[in-house]
Amino acid sequence: MTSREKIDKIIRGVIFSYFGEEGPAPARSGWFPDDNETELDLRILHLVALKSLSLLAGETGSYPEPNLASIIPFPHLNMSCLVYLFEIPEEKARGKRVDSCISVLFTEKFSPLIYKHIVFLTDYLKKISLQLTELFHKKDEENEPFRNVIVKFYDNLTNFLEDYRATELKKWQLQEISKATIDYKIKIIVLGDPGVGKTTLLLRYVDQAFRELYIPTTGVQISTKRVKIGDDIIQLNLWDLAGEKKFKELQRIYYEGAVEGGVIFAYDITRKKSFESLSNWIEDLQAALTVNVKDIDGTLIGNKVDLKATRQVSIEEGKKLAEKYDLRFFETSALTGENVDEVFHDMAEKVYNRLKQNHQ
Repeated sequence: MTSREKIDKIIRGVIFSYFGEEGPAPARSGWFPDDNETELDLRILHLVALKSLSLLAGETGSYPEPNLASIIPFPHLNMSCLVYLFEIPEEKARGKRVDSCISVLFTEKFSPLIYKHIVFLTDYLKKISLQLTELFHKKDEENEPFRNVIVKFYDNLTNFLEDYRATELKKWQLQEISKATIDYKIKIIVLGDPGVGKTTLLLRYVDQAFRELYIPTTGVQISTKRVKIGDDIIQLNLWDLAGEKKFKELQRIYYEGAVEGGVIFAYDITRKKSFESLSNWIEDLQAALTVNVKDIDGTLIGNKVDLKATRQVSIEEGKKLAEKYDLRFFETSALTGENVDEVFHDMAEKVYNRLKQNHQ
């Protein structure tokens, strides 16, 4: 499903109109979507053009630059319209100007979302109006002079609203989870050489952020995150163990609980040495366990996949090592977030299913 399809219930269309010789009308190639499956038929296009340009006209008949875009309701269509009015200089036109507007049709129930971002949207519409003004005098020279600007604006706007809606939904879900009673606590240990990105991976997962500045972990850093699996609330206790040798003896104390929980081994795909060191990390963990390391829930991740151009460890090498120790395998990027959520969700689900089965 494309971003356009996902967000169509919010944004229904974008129309560029101006007051021509026959009155208010949509510009040729000045609206989007323009396929047969959309609701923007000629009746609606002309209705929006007429209402936008006529209803908002000042007593003097001129359109001073608005501080904010206006919103006009179309209740019989279950839509409203965000309208930005502007003038295009034209020597041949009456008054040496062409009254114009950009209209953004949206589903009525999303009015609070539009109002919330009205300042940003006004600034964005102003920029689009400048681009359309520049193209206006080319309308007789090109078949579709406005189309690219309108389509790009439509896509950028829908993507912005889609991202915002997804973020707000996630915040609401997290708030609901934070209020709920915890059903299970799961300890996950993250191991690997210094600088492979363990700390930034956890930061990306827990806080949805990435920090360019790396501060080496001092022994251990514990982060928590609540997730919902099935009908249960799970608290993940994420133990980020420092990779420096000086913390080696201390780390073995922190290995306790790995059998009940899980372990993640991380390496940097651009540093072969960090990959070769994993056998030492696995052996060190094995020495502290009373069961075979293959019997615990484990995952191997190759981090910094955003730096593929400088890759030193192939995907095949990573998979081969993972198979040797019965580990699940992912490649991730703490910078872009690629596969980060998937790694921890997969681990949480695996451990949760085992714990739930044992409690039955």
